[in-house]
This record gives sequence, C-alpha cells and structure tokens, in this order.
Amino acid sequence: AKLLWSGDPRKKVSYEGKYVKVTDIFLNPQPVQRPHPPILIGGGGEQLSLRVVARHADIWNGNGDDDTLRRKIGLIDEYARGYGRDPGEITKSTNVCLWVGDRMPDEAFAMIT
Repeated sequence: AKLLWSGDPRKKVSYEGKYVKVTDIFLNPQPVQRPHPPILIGGGGEQLSLRVVARHADIWNGNGDDDTLRRKIGLIDEYARGYGRDPGEITKSTNVCLWVGDRMPDEAFAMIT
C-alpha cells in the first residue's frame, strides 16, 4: 500500500509478501496526504499487534484500564525504538464511554464495564 500511495501514479508496482501478491498495479489519482494517508491500527496483542503498530502505524487505538494502556504504550514505544522509529511519531488514542442523562443504576453500569 505504501508503494502505491507514495509512488509515481504512472509507474506500475509489483509486490510479493507472505499473504499478498500483486503484479503491475497502479493507483491514479494518488492520495492527497503525503507521503501517504495516515495508517491507524487498533488492537492490543502484545507479541504481534503492538509490534506491527510500532513498525507501521501513525496512530494506535487501544483500550483497557489505565495500567493496561500504560503498559501497552510502553511496549509500543520500546518496539518503535527497536525499529529505529521515534515513539513520539505514533499518536496514541483510546475510547471513553460517557453516560449523558440521569445517573445509571449500578447494575446497568456493571453490565457495560
């Protein structure tokens, strides 16, 4: 994808990886973002997913409690340095559940957390 996004739109690209093989493809028009659209990866697998995030992502979206998020961010930063990347180049994000309205009964709150 990065080859297609950042290459010459008139030049054909070929790629063969473990799971994907493409021959003589091109992308025209090219994306507006340079050098390519931001790559957002969600997930939290500490052995594989976070390594992929550290190597390729511009943005990571994860979830968990404070301690879990701190641990996973620490791993992303460590893995990124191992790939020669500045961990600060990877934006970290998470989701927050907000309740708007009357106070939710404790039993209902327990079901969604």
